[in-house]
Amino acid sequence: MEWFFELILLKNHLQFWRIRLLLLIGKDYMQTKKITFLLTLVLSFTFYSQCQLLNYLECRSFHDCPKDNSLLQALLILAIASRSDGGGANIPAVNASGATDDPGVYNSSAGRISDADWNEAAVRKVLHSFAFGGGTTDAQIKAWADMTPGEAIVQIIGMWSVHDKLSIPYEGGGSPVSPEDASLSRLANFFASGNLARNSNEFNTTNRWNNSPGNSWVNAVKVRGLNPVRQRIALFETNYHLAVNLDKNVDPQQMVIYYDLIANDLARGLPYHEVLANAALTAAVATQYNHRRNVFENGAFRGNEDFAREYHQLFFGILGTGVSGTCAPGQATCSGNPESFDQHESRTIRQTAEALTDIQVEGGGQFLPVFPQFGSSRHSPGELTIYGKSIGGNNAQDRIKAVSPDSINHPESRNNLPILIVKGLADENIVSGNDRLDGCDTTCNSNIPAKLTRIRSLWTASTATNGQINLIEFLRRYAISDAFHNSTRIKFLSSIERSMILANQVAVNNSEVGAEVIPSFGKLRNENVILFRPEHDVFGGQTGREAANTDDVFIQQYNSARNSRFGAIGFWNGSRTEEVKNFRNLLAREFNKNSDFGVKDVAEHLWRRITADHNLTYFSGAARVQVYALLANGNDFLFFKDVECRNRTWDCKNTGLNSPSATVTSQDRDMSNLTDDVRGLQNSLLFRSGADADVLARDNERIGFAIDFIAGTPFAFVQANQ
Repeated sequence: MEWFFELILLKNHLQFWRIRLLLLIGKDYMQTKKITFLLTLVLSFTFYSQCQLLNYLECRSFHDCPKDNSLLQALLILAIASRSDGGGANIPAVNASGATDDPGVYNSSAGRISDADWNEAAVRKVLHSFAFGGGTTDAQIKAWADMTPGEAIVQIIGMWSVHDKLSIPYEGGGSPVSPEDASLSRLANFFASGNLARNSNEFNTTNRWNNSPGNSWVNAVKVRGLNPVRQRIALFETNYHLAVNLDKNVDPQQMVIYYDLIANDLARGLPYHEVLANAALTAAVATQYNHRRNVFENGAFRGNEDFAREYHQLFFGILGTGVSGTCAPGQATCSGNPESFDQHESRTIRQTAEALTDIQVEGGGQFLPVFPQFGSSRHSPGELTIYGKSIGGNNAQDRIKAVSPDSINHPESRNNLPILIVKGLADENIVSGNDRLDGCDTTCNSNIPAKLTRIRSLWTASTATNGQINLIEFLRRYAISDAFHNSTRIKFLSSIERSMILANQVAVNNSEVGAEVIPSFGKLRNENVILFRPEHDVFGGQTGREAANTDDVFIQQYNSARNSRFGAIGFWNGSRTEEVKNFRNLLAREFNKNSDFGVKDVAEHLWRRITADHNLTYFSGAARVQVYALLANGNDFLFFKDVECRNRTWDCKNTGLNSPSATVTSQDRDMSNLTDDVRGLQNSLLFRSGADADVLARDNERIGFAIDFIAGTPFAFVQANQ
């Protein structure tokens, strides 16, 4: 085939009739691999001569193509969508940060915290919020803390597909795939081929019922070498902000393409309004809301207004409150609104529905196309009025792209959208008044308006890349600002956030991913959370606040901790426990030695990793004695302390719990004046030099016990800047 490819590339002006001829000849054989491959080559070259193939190959985007190439685009889409490797269409990942990487832009940002306040504690909180804790080392955290905030943040937050500083395997190696193969669609194919997967069928996108997107995403977060920031932000967009739902006819192939298009657009550094416009024009969204049926024919509009409303409200935060109304309860007024409430309801929403006409997502077989076609024959003709402004265009793509700059510059969007994003990612204590979180007293509540003002000002200022608002730049500015490092910031962790933070922090090598030793998709499902099937449909998945108020979540976390789901060192293969994890390797890298690790040091290290409480503010004496006991002898402190109970019969646990001596006293909890019991535990060593294999195996298991205990404390459920 090489000679054929070279021959095609030598022809600068392949005529369109040749494509027609090829289609005619091959129409009865379009499902065969050879014809599909041949067609892909021909169409790829034709696309190159008219639409910069190299740019397409880099980002898989049609949005910069000339309008008169719609048929060519549709043909290329057909060829790509027909791919059979791994069972579905796929697009390569764009491996770029998505914003200006000039540290000076961020160091000069308003509200930037001082170099002194940018320390290891601050870095850990950033990683906790935006990278599921990251999968990095204490040494790297210290290196980032020693930089200026601007220098560090351009290395931490970005949409690269791989990140060898943020996601480090403790046992060596790097990403198991190339940067371009680290898109969700290609990773699904990678896992479906049996790589790092116990049940490869769970990742096959041609199976409608296995939730391939969810399984693939969980693995993508856990695989060392891949960038957890990319997964964090893209999941927020596809499961919360711009949510679509596998239970609403969106199929797995549409879903992974939707995810990858958004992630790639962010990585390319597109202005945020273009990212949102492109998302609004996807097959997944058209299928979710069913406006793929919207048409204008016989002089009348036929269709629904569902997405027309949500385009404004969910995508851009435009509620249509009117010229003098407020943007949202407790927030600033939206002066300068271009239309009244009645105009927004009766004209803007209706005319947006007409702008969305003739989006074709049609096809036979089990799955719908992963890319739409934008027709003009059944598209609403003439000028449309949105926000009181005339919007022209020949198809839905033209119209939505034309209106999106006005959408993001709408006063309600400027007011609401940055708050919506921050609330979803980092701070649920974001609204003053009656909606403030429990525990936020009068003083705390009075400080929230200043925080909101700062967030909105950072949003407006995040235009260094191209003069338009850039999401990654905004998140970087926010992450080093006094709005994030703020005593009123409280983020309860959703089941997804908590599980993925734990997965990242306890991972040692990539073999654990396939063995499912670290928290898996099943762990989330046990808490009634299913990725890409958001609990509130288009309004998004489970929030941290909801998780904190749900008894079942705490019960499931307790059961997981009790069953060593987080600290597991292996899995049951049917006859024995097969060990795949050695925590000794993690400690060896962190402490720069291979043996004789002190229990106190290990306990504090694990606490920092899992809770992001770098200063150990909440690592109380009561918690310490339990972690010390688990690390030193594999038993909880009460069992360790009650010698009489330990020397009795098998029912000792039942009797010991009621024994007067089985209590944690105030002396035990006093870390400034250690009792002999606590001192002995604290000074014990793990992985002692010269220890035999059985002792080393028990030490490895005990670290898992300590991890499970920490994961079961309240501090694994919330992050607060105290």
